[in-house]
Amino acid sequence: MEIKKFTIDNFLEGKLQIKQPARGYRIGIDTVLLASATKPKADAKVLDLGCGVGGISLCLLTNHLSISVVGMDLDRDLIKIAKENNLTGGFGKRFKPLTGSVLDPHKSLVPNTFDLIITNPPYLESNSSNPSPEKRKNSANVETEVDLGTWLNFSAKFLKPGGNISLIHRADRLDHILTLMRTSFGGLSVYPLWPKTGRPAKRVIVSGITKDSEKSHLLRGESWVITGTLQSFSRDSAKKVLESFGATVVSNVSGKTTCVLVGETPGSKYRRARELGVPIVTEDELLARLDFD
Repeated sequence: MEIKKFTIDNFLEGKLQIKQPARGYRIGIDTVLLASATKPKADAKVLDLGCGVGGISLCLLTNHLSISVVGMDLDRDLIKIAKENNLTGGFGKRFKPLTGSVLDPHKSLVPNTFDLIITNPPYLESNSSNPSPEKRKNSANVETEVDLGTWLNFSAKFLKPGGNISLIHRADRLDHILTLMRTSFGGLSVYPLWPKTGRPAKRVIVSGITKDSEKSHLLRGESWVITGTLQSFSRDSAKKVLESFGATVVSNVSGKTTCVLVGETPGSKYRRARELGVPIVTEDELLARLDFD
């Protein structure tokens, strides 16, 4: 479907102008948050998977002057606009928008070549939502031919050993996301995004490292116990995060326990940890420890 109406919008406090369709899926706060939370290493080669008009790519390129980004999207019209945005922004060869998809990638892409993959994949499962009348919006929001597992498997294939992935998604799908990511990634980090104090997170940024990285073994050999009500994620999600760094999560506190992760209203395990002198860690302290950027 031909795009006939456009807007030109300012991002990053006016440092960046992006042309995008006036209707359908549009760049929003999720794009800015993901780009702001991602810290690629110097000279990193980045793949923006499902780049659209280049929102995440251009935000990253603006904030990190030494990196280069390849953007890939199946919508040829959006890739055309991404090329216009690249020309307007003056990023030159640092940004390369390509037409392709997870099922049919651009022929120039080579496995095991990217330091970082960043992506804002469809949030909704194909059977969980009424289709939008806007075809492009529906394609961006709903898993159709490609589910999240396929998206993640593609990412693992095209990352270098020790490469990173960073994605933003719905907070209510966190357990599912972590289960899928553990197949190919370790060192999982979760960054909940709260809309307001006291309200549950609606979005999470989840990062991981290909399993052969040393960072994915940060907690190897450690024994952890979880107690209390956690605010950032469920106890099952916390268990998956700890295990992705090589830790073992057990039920009871003993003298061999490395740490106890404590949420609100902890019970007897918290008291037992204090009696034994086992280190007690809050959610914030855990997230800080696992933030290796």
